Amino acid sequence: MNPIDIIPHKKPMVLIDQVVSVEGLQILAVFTITPNSLFQDENGNVPSWIGIEYMAQTIAAFAGFNHKHNNEPIKLGFLLGARTYEAFVDCFLQGKSYLVEATQLFLDSGLGSFDCQIKDKLTNDICCSAKVNVYESDDINNLKI
Repeated sequence: MNPIDIIPHKKPMVLIDQVVSVEGLQILAVFTITPNSLFQDENGNVPSWIGIEYMAQTIAAFAGFNHKHNNEPIKLGFLLGARTYEAFVDCFLQGKSYLVEATQLFLDSGLGSFDCQIKDKLTNDICCSAKVNVYESDDINNLKI
C-alpha cells in the first residue's frame, strides 16, 4: 500500500516507501535509502536519529489505514516524543532497505503509545527501537496548544 494514500504528508516529506501489512495492533512498513532520500549526510547515508520520524510516519500510516478502513477522514497527528530511543547503528546506509514495525500499546482519546523497531530488511538486525508517544486530534481547527 502506498503511504501517500493514508498519511497526511506530501512528497518529498513522505519518508516510508510502502506499507507491507496492517494486522490487529501492528503495522509493518519499508523504506529504502536512495539518492533522493531526505536528511542525507555527505556520504548519502541518513543519521539514525531520523529513525524517530520513520517510526512516526509508520504510526501515522497505521492510524490512516484504520480511518480509511472505517470510512473516516484521515486526521492530523502529532509526535509527542519517545521513551528509550536506542540506536544500534550510526546511520541508515545508502542502498539498504529497512523494515519499521510499530505495535500499539495504548490508545485513548487520541493519545497513543507504540512500541517501535527499525530492522535491516536483509539481516533482520535491530537498528533502532523506541516507545513512541503520539496524539491525534478529532478537531484540529480548534486545537489549543
